Amino acid sequence: MMPGSPFGGPAFQPRRPWALALLFVLALQTLGGRTAEEDLQSIDSNALPEHSGMLGRQPDQKHEQLEGQEQQPDFEQQSQREDPEQQQNQQLELQEYQKEDDQLVHGEEEQQQEQQQQQQQQQQQQQQQQQLQLQLGMGMSLRTFSTFKGTDSESLAAATAQLQGLLETLDSNRKIEKQQQGMADTIQRALKAPKPPTPPSPTSGAAGGSGAQGPANHLKRKTMKLHLGFAETAAATVIGRRADDEDALLLSAPLPGKPSSFITGLFDGHGGHVVARRCSVLTPTFFGRMPDFSGNSFAEASFALDAALRSDPEIPIGPGSTGIIGVLVADDPSVPEFTLHVANIGDSRLLVLHPDGTFTPMSVDQKPNDPVEMARVQRAGGSVMRTAMGVWRIDGRLALSRSFGDFRMKGRADLLPSQQKVVALPHARSIKVKAGDILVFACDADCVLVSELQATDENLEETASRLITTAYLMGSGDNISAMIIKIHPTQYPEPVVSAAEVDIMGVRKELPVMLSEEATVQRSGAWVTDLGLYATLY
Repeated sequence: MMPGSPFGGPAFQPRRPWALALLFVLALQTLGGRTAEEDLQSIDSNALPEHSGMLGRQPDQKHEQLEGQEQQPDFEQQSQREDPEQQQNQQLELQEYQKEDDQLVHGEEEQQQEQQQQQQQQQQQQQQQQQLQLQLGMGMSLRTFSTFKGTDSESLAAATAQLQGLLETLDSNRKIEKQQQGMADTIQRALKAPKPPTPPSPTSGAAGGSGAQGPANHLKRKTMKLHLGFAETAAATVIGRRADDEDALLLSAPLPGKPSSFITGLFDGHGGHVVARRCSVLTPTFFGRMPDFSGNSFAEASFALDAALRSDPEIPIGPGSTGIIGVLVADDPSVPEFTLHVANIGDSRLLVLHPDGTFTPMSVDQKPNDPVEMARVQRAGGSVMRTAMGVWRIDGRLALSRSFGDFRMKGRADLLPSQQKVVALPHARSIKVKAGDILVFACDADCVLVSELQATDENLEETASRLITTAYLMGSGDNISAMIIKIHPTQYPEPVVSAAEVDIMGVRKELPVMLSEEATVQRSGAWVTDLGLYATLY
């Protein structure tokens, strides 16, 4: 049986997720055309039959009296001389004309009544859907409204916004579950697929290449491989449709006093690359020296790292970064069994794939529409709103509620770091991993987009590269990065690290990887200290 998480039961079993469906009625198009009165006015009166008088008009003079002849008897006198059968036929004909006249005159009125009924039905259905949504939200969390006192409009509006955020969170969690299932299936297929797909032509303009660079430069990827202890690690990153690659990866760094243990992480930057890159270099210092791996220790390390970033004069107040950090601790350096401790800040993701086909999600997306996050933002004086594109943002800017950096959102001097609109407070979780388990770190590479991913057998670097390439080809608009770590049953005899740049045609150019000192914001690579080997990629 696969080991479960110490924080909450067995590993997640793959299943088909279901999503909450709310029905929405489309507005009907208004009916066009002329009115019945306009239709009548457009008819040439001279073209009407003699019975046109029944439509409310007086007959023309030429029908009343013919030139040089006596006036014809009126209709009543004429009908008296006709036989009863002809008289009956004329009456029926009159009734038919009268019926057509009524239909023509009242046609528009009936049409308008029908439209009004349809609009009323539409409004009733919309009201029913709103009531259903409200009932579902209240059933899921009565505490949403319990935090608000009184009946003033401001409190009710805030409660309604928080309730809407709760429903959005539920739907988002189900989508994430579906994406995680797709990621697990994708990676398992990728490691077994016999043949990689043919890369697209640089001149084809495939997959939405934009700007002067086009996909040839968008898909020029940097990769790094590392063999260290029981772990094989492969990482890849592409600039995608952005002007600069703002992502950074920490493949490995040693833990003081813990042989065969190491720390790793992925950082998805925004507003610039400086915060993500500094996090990849500083994380081992702050997280590697924790006294233990409790949630409190992870929180203290995260806030300390964030404070160090704030005090750095080269870091502006605008940029920020997510962080998904994993610490693998070996109880016995000679056995390929570890406790994986994870700290998650933002919306980058980590899955653990198990040999039996199951997987365990180790991260939680931290978004502004989560009720707990929204309440903190509002207490700190911020606002949470949904854009026209459906993205929830803080103060119309940030789509995350937790991150490193983003000091523009952390400016309240009267509040603690954990009380700001945006905080660097991690979600922490732990799990046992062993030989055969695979750790998959990803940002902006939602694996629901890469169901057709293929790679060569057991080639982790190729798998990571095709993961991000396929995400780009399927429309991702951001930098895309992925890192895969596989635990092997035997140790590598010595550390081996390499880096390369691979173009869209698969042409590989080896890069110098070893540095004489630690990496800087301008350059990544591997370096060695008394503690061991460090490796970063960006």
